[in-house]
Amino acid sequence: MANGLSHTEHIPDTYRDDLLREISLMKSIGQHINIVSMVGACTARQPIALIMEYVPYGNLQNFLKLVAFIDVHRVTLFTTITLAYVLVDFYIFLYQE
Repeated sequence: MANGLSHTEHIPDTYRDDLLREISLMKSIGQHINIVSMVGACTARQPIALIMEYVPYGNLQNFLKLVAFIDVHRVTLFTTITLAYVLVDFYIFLYQE
């Protein structure tokens, strides 16, 4: 960074410790069909990195909203697929750097 400080120096130690506990828990759980799996983690140096498996709907809340919308409006499979493509395009646009 321009000021010579790492982007993690201002983060409290409790956040780091929580992340390390989360990584340890995910390692002990392993693979499960109902849990987003950890692909890997880098804890050897800062910043700590946690790599998770890809979740196509972003998170559980977005997925449940989509399912509720489909159920309420009784849309066809074609409309559902079209809606999924629109959502993917929206997320790609939203999270561009």
